[in-house]
Amino acid sequence: MTSDPKKNDIKIDPVMLPVIKNIMSNVVVNEIIGVQPMVNVADMINPFTKKWEKIGMDVPTDKWVYNVRSQEIRAWIEEQPAHMWKVYDIDKFNKDTPISAITGENYIFTEEMEAWFMLRWS
Repeated sequence: MTSDPKKNDIKIDPVMLPVIKNIMSNVVVNEIIGVQPMVNVADMINPFTKKWEKIGMDVPTDKWVYNVRSQEIRAWIEEQPAHMWKVYDIDKFNKDTPISAITGENYIFTEEMEAWFMLRWS
């Protein structure tokens, strides 16, 4: 970088531009521009945009409860053999019920169905 003492503008060597862009991008963004990186971006995703998620364990059966919001995934689940899944009813009026549990359909799967589900939709 060169600077002309008579002017306030800074001239950047064109060879240095790719170096600054590729190697020092975090420094440029964080220090010069003042943008701070976001932490745990996955946790900040709007819960209504997720197609499905694990919402907890069913204690008597010791199986995961999956909340499915996507119509496509629900249709796929209900096409599978009936002995491999069941709809899981929750108390929607309980104050401890997470909001994500009431926005879709809740299911419990057998181990085999859970493996199929994870392979197909993860």
